[in-house]
Amino acid sequence: MPVHCQHLYFRNFTPDDGLPASEVHGMFQDKRGRMWFSTNMGITRFDGRHFVTYNTVNGLPENCILNFFVESPDKVWMYAESHALFFFNPLTENVRFIKHPVSDTLLSVMQSTSIARAYIRHVYFLEDHSYILTFLTSPGFIHIDQAGGVRAVNTGDHTRFVEGDYMMYVEFESFGAHKIPATRFDKPDVPKNGQKDLIVRSPYGKELALSTALYNFNFQFGIADHFFEGDTCFLALGKYLFKMTPHEISYRELPAECLKLQGRKNDLLAGTFKGCFAVDRNLETCHTLLKDYTVDNICIDHEGGLWLSTLQQGVFYYPAQEIRQVELPDSQSISVRRVERYQNKLIVLNIERTANIFAADFSGAVITMPDISYCGYYQTKQAGCESYFGKLAGSNEYRNTYWYLNEKNTKRIIGWSGNSVYVNGKNGLVSHLLEIPRINDVAEINDSVSLAATVSGIYEIRHSADTILESQFINGRGRNFNALAYQNGVLLIGSDDKGVYIFKDDRLVSFGTERGLLSDYILEIEPAADSTFWVASSEGINQVVFGKNGRYRVDMVTISHGLTSNEITMLSLYNDTLWVAGKKGVCFFNQNNISGKDKMNSGYFYVDSLSVNNTPRSFAENLPVQLDYFDNLDLYVTQVAFANSKNISYRYRISEEDDWQVCEDNHVSVNGITQGEHRLEIQAMAGPGNYTALCIPLVVGKPFWLRLEFYLLLLLILLALGWVVYRVVLKRVQKKKDAEYERVKLEMSSLVSQMNPHFTFNTINSIQSYIINHGTRDAVIYLSDFAMLIRKTLDYSRAEYIALDEELRFINLYVALENKRFRHTFEFKENLNLVCAAAEIKWPPLLLQPLVENSIVHALSKVDSGKIELQLTEYKTHYAVVVKDNGKQDKPAASKKIKSSVGLEILRDRIRLHNGASYAESDLEYGFYESDDTSGWITQIKLYKKA
Repeated sequence: MPVHCQHLYFRNFTPDDGLPASEVHGMFQDKRGRMWFSTNMGITRFDGRHFVTYNTVNGLPENCILNFFVESPDKVWMYAESHALFFFNPLTENVRFIKHPVSDTLLSVMQSTSIARAYIRHVYFLEDHSYILTFLTSPGFIHIDQAGGVRAVNTGDHTRFVEGDYMMYVEFESFGAHKIPATRFDKPDVPKNGQKDLIVRSPYGKELALSTALYNFNFQFGIADHFFEGDTCFLALGKYLFKMTPHEISYRELPAECLKLQGRKNDLLAGTFKGCFAVDRNLETCHTLLKDYTVDNICIDHEGGLWLSTLQQGVFYYPAQEIRQVELPDSQSISVRRVERYQNKLIVLNIERTANIFAADFSGAVITMPDISYCGYYQTKQAGCESYFGKLAGSNEYRNTYWYLNEKNTKRIIGWSGNSVYVNGKNGLVSHLLEIPRINDVAEINDSVSLAATVSGIYEIRHSADTILESQFINGRGRNFNALAYQNGVLLIGSDDKGVYIFKDDRLVSFGTERGLLSDYILEIEPAADSTFWVASSEGINQVVFGKNGRYRVDMVTISHGLTSNEITMLSLYNDTLWVAGKKGVCFFNQNNISGKDKMNSGYFYVDSLSVNNTPRSFAENLPVQLDYFDNLDLYVTQVAFANSKNISYRYRISEEDDWQVCEDNHVSVNGITQGEHRLEIQAMAGPGNYTALCIPLVVGKPFWLRLEFYLLLLLILLALGWVVYRVVLKRVQKKKDAEYERVKLEMSSLVSQMNPHFTFNTINSIQSYIINHGTRDAVIYLSDFAMLIRKTLDYSRAEYIALDEELRFINLYVALENKRFRHTFEFKENLNLVCAAAEIKWPPLLLQPLVENSIVHALSKVDSGKIELQLTEYKTHYAVVVKDNGKQDKPAASKKIKSSVGLEILRDRIRLHNGASYAESDLEYGFYESDDTSGWITQIKLYKKA
């Protein structure tokens, strides 16, 4: 059977609409009806209006997600390009992605079994909470038990096929209720002469051997997909689609390698590298969807809509068509010849010569009349449904006759059989045998002229008298015409090789498959309006709509949309309802809804978010929303509607007595609700009479001034006033303290930036002496070091903290200059005991210089060879600094109070500001010390660490 390509009314979603990327790998629909898509640039959720995307920027572990596997409504697995497995709950507001615990173990097992680059095609969740992973490009599968143990099962030797070296088997393994297919590669023990390339073993033990070139694919060969339907298994293997029953195995070769299988009510859908192929249950290809696209995934949503993901152009969506099937009694739904509406009855004629008569609304019993193969207008005076057939029933004279059936007795020609025509004359039904070939169809042009489509052209039949007919040939001699239709000056002729001929204004135009029809072999034509007609063939139904400037549109309806069969025998239009008779029964649909316009996904209208007075609040269905008097309620609602999301409007009302209030987009804002219980009704509308509703109970409390809380508030206000007064006073005191702190800080900054003027003047005199006694070179070095010291002093005075190692380098530079000035009369020594590196410790600048300077003064006062030691020790909470010298030997009298210098007092203020609340007077101590071998002056400070 040929494959026909036809453009459907797919809605295409691309990055221009919000999709993260055009390369889409997987999809599923969550419990709320929203669609999820995985791409190479993250995953996204779609509610018909907005895409919400997750990638590595907002929590997704990896951007390239290959597929979804749904374990339960609140747990969905993802398979990433790195072979890691993640899972998440799609129903939570803040989605979190969790790496599966066995991901690393799984990867190591895959690598050890030579399938590290395999693509996981499916995950089976077993009843014992273990699961099975199968692969597209590698044989066998992996079993993961409840405890997380991973093992490879039946993997065989993973070796790429080489023509003539290997043979492949397809077998099934049973895991509980699951029968899982696996491929196995074997090397024959005998030469390939006489061997088959592929042996398929069904789950029922049946085998099928194929001799075919399986190894010319552009990917490693493997099972793409399979599913069970009762006791029948369908399996896709490369280009082959297999059907396995307990009795046999049959197959069909597809035009391209299959990637995904999906079963529907009336057909199978196979996604391949060259489009999506619709195949019936007997493996007869019907037509192609999205030709030349790589369709890698197929999803049927909860409303029956069709989603196809591609690797080039994003996602395509086709809404479900509401095509209803007439349930015929006694399984007589095969080969229906004709269906007619008459008054309030539906009459269905079976090729097996049985007529079934229904009430138009299918209420009441079905009347079956056997041995009738025609449907006539002739009516007797008898009551009941039998009167529609009257004397025609059971009469061999009218057997195999086609009849008009209408509610008014206006047609002259009311039936035909062979080359005989039956005329409704004044004296009853009269038969005329005409000199024309076998008649296929008759169209009445006016009261005096009819046209007949025959096996050898079109003939005109003229009514020259009441019951006398004349005929003449007018067109198409030798051609077989099957159908005729005439309406408003346009004649439509259905041929068996050129499609439909359109005759208007003396012009004859052919309209066939080159313009979009499913077939050129036309069986029935049914006019719908001045510019619209329906065409039936053995490949399905087309609707042709002509517009202005010669433009036209061709829609199609096939088993992919819900027809019982593509082989159509008759069409009958009645009040916008098109009745379709075919090989497998009768179905009907509204001709205005064929493109899915104004269709909303019922049952998926919900509250997306709710806030009261701009504060988000959780929302629980069927529970009332508690509000206070004068509360402002804001809701954002979502109506899942993939076909027409841009055309949806919203409105709401509080009670049935209120007028409807139109919303801005999907935002419902309600305020000023009075006390009591209310019922907020929200409607999402896609057109007049086409809406879904959402009702939310509201409970509004008493006004605030009538509640106990109001009096408590008054008390709190009084307490608050007292607290404010207290805070004002406290703030004034604190402000005064802060001002004092700033004053001291400015003084410290000023004092820190100053050096001992004696040091400066003496250093300049020393430089002058160096110039006289030591020459210019030493004086220049001396001057350079002095300039560096002055520059560092200026730099550090502007910083609050510097690194400790910078402070120590400054001290060493200062000591070196003093040694030059005093002709190297003293020795300076550092003793550091630090946990952290000095470069990582924050230190107040110029804090150690006054200590060393004070010791230099004492060490040089009465000692020929002075010694100064700097000790710095780091503790858990503070640093301890000790500066010792061997200054003047006279111990001060006990009654004499030791006076510290102005520099040490300033240093004490700096330490007090730095240590803050931890400060104590003992944080700086100065005095005379004695030991066995020496004595002198010692200064000790404690500096607390800053966080």
